[in-house]
Amino acid sequence: MKKECKVRSATTLYDVARRAGVSHTTVSSVLNRPDQLHRVAPATVERVRQAAAALNYRPHQLARNLALGRTNTVVLTTQSTLRSASVHDVIWSVQRVLSDRGYHLIVDLTHRVKDEAAVYDSIMAGRCDGLICAGASPVALAKLPMIKRAGIPVVALSGTAGVGIDTVSPDGAESFRMALEHLWSLGRERVALVQAAWPNMTARPGQDLYRDCHLCADRPYDPALVLDYMTPDDPAIAWRKLRDLADPPTALIVHSDHLASRLIRCIHADGLKVPRDVAIVATDSSMWSDAIETPLTTVAVDSDELGQALVECLIARMRDPDAPPRDISMRPRLTARASTVLAEVV
Repeated sequence: MKKECKVRSATTLYDVARRAGVSHTTVSSVLNRPDQLHRVAPATVERVRQAAAALNYRPHQLARNLALGRTNTVVLTTQSTLRSASVHDVIWSVQRVLSDRGYHLIVDLTHRVKDEAAVYDSIMAGRCDGLICAGASPVALAKLPMIKRAGIPVVALSGTAGVGIDTVSPDGAESFRMALEHLWSLGRERVALVQAAWPNMTARPGQDLYRDCHLCADRPYDPALVLDYMTPDDPAIAWRKLRDLADPPTALIVHSDHLASRLIRCIHADGLKVPRDVAIVATDSSMWSDAIETPLTTVAVDSDELGQALVECLIARMRDPDAPPRDISMRPRLTARASTVLAEVV
């Protein structure tokens, strides 16, 4: 006698709805439409998720994406390397916030891509639901308006003035003002700037802000104190140029803790001390800023706040594609550490 083999059908969205005591459209909003979560009460969201877990419900991803015309994926592009701990912190923050909203994050490191334009062309082909550009290169600046016109929401982390793209950025003018006033208050009159740059970069916003702060404070501006940093060897080269000036600097402003740590080693190799001989402030911050050999004074926006703002701006653009472009400026905070303030000898 043959035994009948009953095949249990897969759990459906309607099964979850019955168990949670809600409509199937509510279940769909919770499990398939992260952009609709704000319309559902938190208690209901939790009840639906618990019901789905109890029934081992798994949405058919491909079918869902085809039906909704979306991927639930956001791409983040960056010209920075992950050796920059602050970039890593922002990416981690963005991923955490996106995950809470039901989105997956793909990171494209474009600094070593032969054809950077091809990365942005693939995004325009519908690879994602939104783009976060963390560091706009000249190629990115040319491509971002095209991606926006293709109907893909875009938000940039700084550097997109005048291209009609939503932008979230630390208040650069305030960062330089706070850094310079902190150093001037410590009697450091000769303050140099070692700024990030890359090939074909025409604008130098850091240099402009640094110069403007000097002029506003009625202090002399010396262009010899402004140097670019582009390659791993540049910190040593930059330090030697500054050290050999007839009137060398007594303080440095740099763009990252990674660069600061390299410069500190160069300074110490010359028999000088930080901050006794040369003080250093970074206009960026990461989890390692207070863990390097000489804990670093920073002027920066918290990476968690920055990641939250980037995602919220992108989600707002998804909900209202026709809204005017937003330019969100975030106020930094100065954290004084041993790279500028001498520890008391007990």
